[in-house]
Amino acid sequence: MTEGDLDCADPTIASDSRTVVFSGFDGRQWDVYSVDLRTQKLTNLTRTPHNDEHSPYVSPEGRSIVYSRTNGDDSDIYVMDIGGQHKRALVEGFGHCTTPHYLGVPINP
Repeated sequence: MTEGDLDCADPTIASDSRTVVFSGFDGRQWDVYSVDLRTQKLTNLTRTPHNDEHSPYVSPEGRSIVYSRTNGDDSDIYVMDIGGQHKRALVEGFGHCTTPHYLGVPINP
C-alpha cells in the first residue's frame, strides 16, 4: 500500500471504502497521508515543516479529517477537508491534545 521508508500508524478508512488516511513518519517528521486503494496513489496531506501531524480520523460522511498537530510540547486539534485543503485549528493552547475522533457531528473545514 505504501512505498519507501515510511513508518505508518493510526489508519482510518473513509466512508467511500476507497481511501485510507494514516500517520506516516519519513525519518524526519510525522505527516498525515492518504492512499487511494484503487490507484495506490499516496498523498501527503499536511507536509508542514517543524510540526508533526498525526492521529487522523475521517468524519463519518467522509468529507473532512480531524488530526493532532504537535510543535514541541504543545499539541492542538486541527481539521481539513479530505483532500488536505482548508486546514484550521479547532482546539489550540490547551497543552497536549491528541487522538481526536468524530462523535457524529459534522464539522466543516
